[in-house]
Amino acid sequence: MALAAYLILGFLDTLAILAIMFKLFRMPFFEYSREVLALSLIISCSSYLLRVEVGSATLDMVVQISMYIGFLIYVIKIRIVKSVIIACAGYSAFAAIQLFLAALLFLSGLMDSQIVKDTAGIGIFMLQMISQLAVFLVSFLLHKKQWGWSYVIRPPHDFFVKETSNPLEKKLLVVAVVVMLSFVTAFIAYQHFSFFLVTSINICCYLWLYLISRMRDYYDARRSRMDRLPPDKMEKGL
Repeated sequence: MALAAYLILGFLDTLAILAIMFKLFRMPFFEYSREVLALSLIISCSSYLLRVEVGSATLDMVVQISMYIGFLIYVIKIRIVKSVIIACAGYSAFAAIQLFLAALLFLSGLMDSQIVKDTAGIGIFMLQMISQLAVFLVSFLLHKKQWGWSYVIRPPHDFFVKETSNPLEKKLLVVAVVVMLSFVTAFIAYQHFSFFLVTSINICCYLWLYLISRMRDYYDARRSRMDRLPPDKMEKGL
């Protein structure tokens, strides 16, 4: 029974991560339903093997992130740099929402903070289900309101066409990787530090990623406006 619950909730975890990953960047989610379902099944099974059988939650996280990046590059056909940014941003968004909800539940006394160290049990399963519902709701709102970052063009991308260099994208890549690493590091550090301190650090890191991403959207919008100006006005605008 515990095995079935773990696999089902792991499957839904992956679906939720992919949903918010796609919708944060305004990409079509249901167009890739078969691919998404297949990846969710693979990650659910690999997570059980690594986290429960092998006993390494850190290795499980690293493998999952690698799978998401590989999935975006080789299946969805998104450029490598953008795939890393999208995967890190989506995974970090899911983790930030889950940490925020967990902090609320722990502060209210409805759950014990020690459950985050468990791999199974009613407490951790309830936290997973609440987090999944919240992430699916956020993804739905992003879709309906057309929110999210718009600088990633609709896949598939042509890997043989050179893309215009953008200085902010390099910064965004660094920030996305740093935020992702902060979640992995914080996950390990929670063995020694306060859950609420770790949660605060991670949410601040994700806000940092959000601000840099907004700067990239502004840069692209400004460049688009400048491209439409006549040459004489373009010089004044610059």
